[in-house]
Amino acid sequence: MFENETVMAKRHDLMAGQLAEHRQQQARSKHLLTLAMFITFLLYLLFNLHLYLGDALSWASYFSSWQSIAGFLFVLAIAVLLAGFLSWVKHHAYLHFGLYGSVPVVLFTVIGFALFAEFFSSSANQDAKSQVLLGNNAAYQQTLQAPATMAIPAPMVMDGGLTGEIAAARQTLARCEENVKRGREKHCEGDRARLEALEAGQQAQLQAQTQAGIAASQAQAQAHLEALKLNHARQDQLKADSYNPVIVMMAKFMAGFSGQDYAGHIKTAVVLVMLVVAVSFEILHHFLSHAKARADQAVMGLDLELARMDGEAIRYPAPADVA
Repeated sequence: MFENETVMAKRHDLMAGQLAEHRQQQARSKHLLTLAMFITFLLYLLFNLHLYLGDALSWASYFSSWQSIAGFLFVLAIAVLLAGFLSWVKHHAYLHFGLYGSVPVVLFTVIGFALFAEFFSSSANQDAKSQVLLGNNAAYQQTLQAPATMAIPAPMVMDGGLTGEIAAARQTLARCEENVKRGREKHCEGDRARLEALEAGQQAQLQAQTQAGIAASQAQAQAHLEALKLNHARQDQLKADSYNPVIVMMAKFMAGFSGQDYAGHIKTAVVLVMLVVAVSFEILHHFLSHAKARADQAVMGLDLELARMDGEAIRYPAPADVA
């Protein structure tokens, strides 16, 4: 039993509308996959540049001689070509997965390497951004200046009066000993005792000054060490605060469980944030390949169904009305 002409025409219009909508979905998926390939190329390029040439802030050192410039351009060409190859292969793999299904080894390799490259380059970019911000931070630049150096202890100064008395006592003792030899004096014990007392006093004074100098040097060294510790702690805090507020918040959250300073958790927070971004990008990229495959299947099925309906309309024309 054949459907009447009105129902067939309505079905044809509905399916034609669905076909147009699926074609739009197909085109969007194709454009988004192309955009994802371009983004992947840039991410791989960033990864290769960091891996082979280092941070962009240090590239100026390559332009010191023509040999280093030639090496820089050669490695740059390799980085660009390798990024193009990897992004194109990834794009082809996702299209292949949509048409023929996933190959587990290839799927894990493509997604795993993509996650590593995106995570590596994104983390390096966060560090580079932090360095740029710190370079314009007056408070951080001030911490780079070394604390005041330790003062040189003052040289020991002897009591001039005591030195003169010792010199006079020695002369007196020498005259006394000479008189003893001539028989004019019986002994010089008094002069010798006085000289020994003066010398003992001088030795005590030297020892006291030496101990005072050592104590002052130790105090200055300890103060200098504490100043360095405070300076380094301030640097770590300013470095941590230069990161994105979300990263700082995550670091403080982790520090609440560990009981340590949040600056020590900044790198971990960066890893977690970049991992979330990379995984989300790969999930959406992989979804686009399935979305395009579903759109391709829908367009093909609707095209065949409309062709069948058009063929039946020609083969079985509607019967003429009976008067």
